[in-house]
Amino acid sequence: MASSSSSSPTMDVKIETEDQNTFTLRIGQNDTVYAVKARICKTTGTPVFHQILRFNGRTLDNSFYIHTYEITHNSRLSLCIQDPLADLGGFPAPPIKAELLLNVAKHPEPFLNLSVYISETVLQLKQKVLQHCQGLPPPDRLGVYMYGKRHELQDAKCLSDYGLSSGSKLDVFIKPPPGPLPPPTRKKGNIQVLTPCGKLLYLQVKPRRKVRVLRAELERLQMLEQFELPPDYFFVHNFNVLDETMSFLGNFVEKDDEIEIVGGSIHFLIENLRKTDEIHIFTCRFSPLLEA
Repeated sequence: MASSSSSSPTMDVKIETEDQNTFTLRIGQNDTVYAVKARICKTTGTPVFHQILRFNGRTLDNSFYIHTYEITHNSRLSLCIQDPLADLGGFPAPPIKAELLLNVAKHPEPFLNLSVYISETVLQLKQKVLQHCQGLPPPDRLGVYMYGKRHELQDAKCLSDYGLSSGSKLDVFIKPPPGPLPPPTRKKGNIQVLTPCGKLLYLQVKPRRKVRVLRAELERLQMLEQFELPPDYFFVHNFNVLDETMSFLGNFVEKDDEIEIVGGSIHFLIENLRKTDEIHIFTCRFSPLLEA
């Protein structure tokens, strides 16, 4: 098993298609099945909602995490494509059209009325916007958001995944061009918390409070700060797993120290580390746990 980051170990899996072709895909143990299908969409062009993934005879649920199914390095997953004629007795499903209202940056009109199919992806929507509006940057510089909200729609997802229909409103903004990152500014807080997606949070905690208070604070912040918490996780500080029933002081967490959120169950992690003979970054990082 390979590991590209400390918070989400990655691995290669084999995807077998119905026409007996096989390709390799790198995924993370903490990826959702939906995220894996989105990567397959980028590789093969097959829309997510047309894909059925199976492992050991089980159909994988979009909302579940990969580690839930005990998928490991070099596992073989079968990819089936849903028959669009199956549910309609051999007749193709009529495509569903929707008239969307788009508030497009730099567009002279308040809203651009755009006719689309809800089976199209967000990326295809961006390409249609470029056909109707002059002077906009490429699709990767455009951000599509639900009207008046901060949640960005993902390129690989279909419009139907977001429940869009005729009359739905969207914001289309221009993202700033890539360039050198500004020097980090010190934010208010006495500890730093690194999320699985790499976002660093600065939080103010009392040294004598129990570590478990972090969970409630992270639940409150995940929508505000735009990050996602795994369904199961634990905290690591200086290569040690924190005891959440003890205080920050009791866990030797000092001012400006960094605490990392690691997805998965600590018991699941220990069991897997004991089973493998491979030496890699992830194993070495948690080797003290094997002596417990």
